[in-house]
Amino acid sequence: MYTKSLVPGKANIQAQKDFLAEYEALRKQQPAEAPCYFMDATHPLYNPIANYGWIKRGQDYVVKTNTGRRLNINGAMNISMLDPVIRYDDTINADSTIAFFKQSILMSKTFPLSQIMPVTTGLKS
Repeated sequence: MYTKSLVPGKANIQAQKDFLAEYEALRKQQPAEAPCYFMDATHPLYNPIANYGWIKRGQDYVVKTNTGRRLNINGAMNISMLDPVIRYDDTINADSTIAFFKQSILMSKTFPLSQIMPVTTGLKS
């Protein structure tokens, strides 16, 4: 007999509705042509991570890895033009995020800082 090794995530419907209401209110305050960037950081690994598989019950399956090294990437997507902005750093922290914002702002010389709206995800309050 085999067992499935996946635990599905559960969406918080109310949190999604609250986010949409806040996002729509923010967009109404901005000029229609002003860019809106959705941003987040990611940390992909060079190694495989087996989070799903059919494994015989009572047995383990070993996945060989190499270095364990990971990348640290800040990224944002202009949702109107689907234009990505990407920055690689040694770590993701306040300094790298500020540098990312400066890079993003410099890439959008058409609009003043007050009209560029970043929307971040994954922030804990």
